[in-house]
Amino acid sequence: MVLDGLYMSLIGLAVVFMVLVFLLITINLINFFDKKVSVDISKKEFKAPMPKINDSMDNIVASIALSLALSESSPTTRSEKDSNFGSSNWLNNGQQRLFKSREV
Repeated sequence: MVLDGLYMSLIGLAVVFMVLVFLLITINLINFFDKKVSVDISKKEFKAPMPKINDSMDNIVASIALSLALSESSPTTRSEKDSNFGSSNWLNNGQQRLFKSREV
C-alpha cells in the first residue's frame, strides 16, 4: 500500500519533470528560430526634437492657474491646530498596529 503511493509519487514527479524539460526545449527552439537582426542604434542619426508650437498655450494655462491660486482669500491647506489630527479612531488603531508590528 505504501509502495503504491511511492510509485505514484515517483511517476507524477517524472511526468512533471518531463513536461518542464519539454517546455524548456520548445522555448529554446522558438527563441533560436525567432531571432531577428538587431539594428545598431549607435549608427542611426537622430534629429533634434522640434520645438513645441503650442508652447505659448502652456504658459497661458500656467499663468491662469497661478492667478487663480493667488486670488483665493482663504488658504487651501488647513493649519495643524484647525485639523482634527489624532481624534480619528482609524488613525489611532493604525498607529497602534504600526507600533505593535515594530516591537521586538
